[in-house]
Amino acid sequence: SGIRFGTPGVTTRGMGEQEMERIGNIIADVLSAPGDAQTEKQVAAEVRDLCESFPLYPERIAAYGGR
Repeated sequence: SGIRFGTPGVTTRGMGEQEMERIGNIIADVLSAPGDAQTEKQVAAEVRDLCESFPLYPERIAAYGGR
């Protein structure tokens, strides 16, 4: 048993090996501190940062004058 992660969502955003390692660390943080509010807050900020740094379909955002 275990958890299996696919990479298409990561590569679609332009992420690479470093980002996948960061995602793995984020998951480990959550699993090692279930229900910890501070960990949840920190992880939410890290996920937000990753998503903002690697937006999904950036060309669409640019076409509409967004960030």
